[in-house]
Amino acid sequence: MLCEKCGKNQATTHIHKVINGVAWDMNLCSYCAYQSGYGDFGNLDITNMLGFLLNENLNAAPRVNRQERCSCCNSTFADIAQSGMVGCSYCYKVFYNQLLPSIQRIHGKVRHEGKRPKNLKVRIKENKNDLEELRKQLETAVKQEDYETAAKLRDKIREIEGRGNNNG
Repeated sequence: MLCEKCGKNQATTHIHKVINGVAWDMNLCSYCAYQSGYGDFGNLDITNMLGFLLNENLNAAPRVNRQERCSCCNSTFADIAQSGMVGCSYCYKVFYNQLLPSIQRIHGKVRHEGKRPKNLKVRIKENKNDLEELRKQLETAVKQEDYETAAKLRDKIREIEGRGNNNG
Protein backbone atom coordinates (compact mmCIF):
# COMPACT_ATOMS: atom_id res chain seq x y z
CA MET A 1 0.00 0.00 0.00
CA LEU A 2 1.37 3.42 -0.91
CA CYS A 3 1.65 6.39 1.43
CA GLU A 4 -1.57 8.43 1.35
CA LYS A 5 0.36 11.70 1.71
CA CYS A 6 3.17 11.47 -0.86
CA GLY A 7 1.87 8.56 -2.93
CA LYS A 8 5.45 7.42 -3.65
CA ASN A 9 6.74 5.26 -0.81
CA GLN A 10 5.43 2.12 0.85
CA ALA A 11 3.16 2.93 3.82
CA THR A 12 4.69 1.64 7.05
CA THR A 13 2.68 3.58 9.64
CA HIS A 14 -1.06 3.27 10.19
CA ILE A 15 -2.63 6.16 12.09
CA HIS A 16 -6.07 5.78 13.64
CA LYS A 17 -7.63 8.78 15.37
CA VAL A 18 -11.03 9.32 16.92
CA ILE A 19 -11.94 12.99 17.19
CA ASN A 20 -15.34 13.92 18.61
CA GLY A 21 -16.58 10.41 17.93
CA VAL A 22 -15.48 10.43 14.27
CA ALA A 23 -12.92 7.78 13.30
CA TRP A 24 -10.16 8.75 10.91
CA ASP A 25 -7.49 6.49 9.36
CA MET A 26 -4.35 7.24 7.38
CA ASN A 27 -1.44 5.15 6.08
CA LEU A 28 1.90 6.95 5.78
CA CYS A 29 5.46 6.11 4.81
CA SER A 30 8.06 6.54 7.56
CA TYR A 31 9.24 9.89 6.17
CA CYS A 32 5.75 11.42 5.97
CA ALA A 33 4.85 10.00 9.38
CA TYR A 34 7.95 11.62 10.88
CA GLN A 35 7.23 14.92 9.08
CA SER A 36 3.64 14.84 10.39
CA GLY A 37 4.82 14.47 13.97
CA TYR A 38 4.38 10.72 14.29
CA GLY A 39 7.99 9.97 15.22
CA ASP A 40 9.71 6.73 16.01
CA PHE A 41 7.99 4.98 18.90
CA GLY A 42 10.41 2.07 18.83
CA ASN A 43 12.01 3.10 22.14
CA LEU A 44 8.66 3.58 23.88
CA ASP A 45 8.34 1.17 26.77
CA ILE A 46 4.64 0.52 27.36
CA THR A 47 5.41 -1.47 30.50
CA ASN A 48 7.11 1.51 32.12
CA MET A 49 4.28 3.81 31.10
CA LEU A 50 1.65 1.51 32.61
CA GLY A 51 3.81 1.02 35.67
CA PHE A 52 4.04 4.79 36.10
CA LEU A 53 0.26 5.16 35.87
CA LEU A 54 -0.31 2.33 38.31
CA ASN A 55 2.37 3.64 40.70
CA GLU A 56 0.68 7.02 40.66
CA ASN A 57 -2.50 5.26 41.72
CA LEU A 58 -0.63 3.25 44.36
CA ASN A 59 0.74 6.40 45.98
CA ALA A 60 -2.59 8.25 45.81
CA ALA A 61 -4.84 5.42 47.02
CA PRO A 62 -5.82 5.84 50.65
CA ARG A 63 -5.52 2.85 52.99
CA VAL A 64 -4.53 0.40 50.26
CA ASN A 65 -3.48 -2.94 51.69
CA ARG A 66 -0.17 -3.18 49.85
CA GLN A 67 0.43 -6.69 51.15
CA GLU A 68 -2.80 -8.15 49.74
CA ARG A 69 -1.82 -10.92 47.34
CA CYS A 70 -3.53 -12.63 44.43
CA SER A 71 -4.29 -16.17 45.54
CA CYS A 72 -3.66 -17.43 42.01
CA CYS A 73 -0.27 -15.91 41.07
CA ASN A 74 0.83 -14.40 44.41
CA SER A 75 1.25 -10.87 42.96
CA THR A 76 0.74 -7.78 45.10
CA PHE A 77 -0.60 -4.48 43.79
CA ALA A 78 2.89 -3.04 44.33
CA ASP A 79 4.27 -5.76 42.00
CA ILE A 80 1.68 -4.85 39.36
CA ALA A 81 2.41 -1.12 39.72
CA GLN A 82 6.16 -1.73 39.42
CA SER A 83 5.98 -4.04 36.39
CA GLY A 84 2.99 -2.45 34.67
CA MET A 85 1.46 -5.88 34.09
CA VAL A 86 -1.05 -7.93 36.04
CA GLY A 87 0.16 -11.37 37.06
CA CYS A 88 -2.96 -13.22 35.87
CA SER A 89 -6.58 -12.62 34.96
CA TYR A 90 -7.65 -13.16 38.57
CA CYS A 91 -5.62 -10.08 39.59
CA TYR A 92 -8.31 -7.93 37.96
CA LYS A 93 -10.80 -9.27 40.52
CA VAL A 94 -8.48 -9.12 43.52
CA PHE A 95 -7.18 -5.59 42.81
CA TYR A 96 -10.33 -4.25 41.12
CA ASN A 97 -10.66 -1.15 43.33
CA GLN A 98 -7.00 -0.23 42.93
CA LEU A 99 -6.89 -0.87 39.16
CA LEU A 100 -10.18 0.86 38.35
CA PRO A 101 -8.91 4.49 38.40
CA SER A 102 -5.91 3.60 36.22
CA ILE A 103 -8.07 1.70 33.73
CA GLN A 104 -10.47 4.65 33.54
CA ARG A 105 -7.59 7.08 33.01
CA ILE A 106 -5.97 4.93 30.31
CA HIS A 107 -9.07 3.81 28.39
CA GLY A 108 -11.68 6.40 29.29
CA LYS A 109 -14.13 3.62 30.12
CA VAL A 110 -14.18 0.72 32.53
CA ARG A 111 -16.41 -1.63 30.58
CA HIS A 112 -15.16 -3.15 27.34
CA GLU A 113 -17.87 -2.95 24.71
CA GLY A 114 -16.00 -4.26 21.69
CA LYS A 115 -16.80 -3.49 18.10
CA ARG A 116 -20.31 -3.55 16.74
CA PRO A 117 -21.61 -3.83 13.20
CA LYS A 118 -22.16 -0.39 11.65
CA ASN A 119 -25.72 -1.26 10.68
CA LEU A 120 -26.71 -2.57 14.14
CA LYS A 121 -28.96 0.43 14.91
CA VAL A 122 -30.68 0.04 11.53
CA ARG A 123 -31.33 -3.66 12.18
CA ILE A 124 -32.72 -2.95 15.65
CA LYS A 125 -35.06 -0.30 14.22
CA GLU A 126 -36.20 -2.69 11.48
CA ASN A 127 -36.86 -5.39 14.08
CA LYS A 128 -38.94 -2.95 16.14
CA ASN A 129 -41.00 -2.02 13.08
CA ASP A 130 -41.45 -5.70 12.21
CA LEU A 131 -42.52 -6.48 15.77
CA GLU A 132 -45.09 -3.69 15.81
CA GLU A 133 -46.60 -4.91 12.54
CA LEU A 134 -46.63 -8.54 13.66
CA ARG A 135 -48.28 -7.62 16.96
CA LYS A 136 -51.03 -5.76 15.10
CA GLN A 137 -51.55 -8.79 12.86
CA LEU A 138 -51.60 -11.06 15.93
CA GLU A 139 -54.22 -8.90 17.61
CA THR A 140 -56.37 -8.98 14.47
CA ALA A 141 -56.01 -12.76 14.13
CA VAL A 142 -57.06 -13.28 17.76
CA LYS A 143 -60.07 -10.96 17.33
CA GLN A 144 -61.10 -12.96 14.25
CA GLU A 145 -60.49 -16.19 16.20
CA ASP A 146 -57.95 -17.37 13.61
CA TYR A 147 -55.82 -19.16 16.20
CA GLU A 148 -53.64 -21.04 13.72
CA THR A 149 -52.43 -17.79 12.15
CA ALA A 150 -52.14 -16.24 15.62
CA ALA A 151 -49.86 -19.08 16.75
CA LYS A 152 -47.60 -18.62 13.69
CA LEU A 153 -47.43 -14.87 14.30
CA ARG A 154 -46.66 -15.45 17.99
CA ASP A 155 -43.77 -17.75 17.01
CA LYS A 156 -42.39 -15.15 14.56
CA ILE A 157 -42.55 -12.49 17.28
CA ARG A 158 -40.67 -14.73 19.71
CA GLU A 159 -38.04 -15.50 17.07
CA ILE A 160 -37.41 -11.81 16.37
CA GLU A 161 -37.32 -10.99 20.09
CA GLY A 162 -34.83 -13.83 20.61
CA ARG A 163 -32.57 -12.45 17.88
CA GLY A 164 -32.75 -9.00 19.42
CA ASN A 165 -31.57 -10.39 22.76
CA ASN A 166 -28.58 -12.02 21.01
CA ASN A 167 -27.74 -8.85 19.00
CA GLY A 168 -28.05 -10.59 15.71
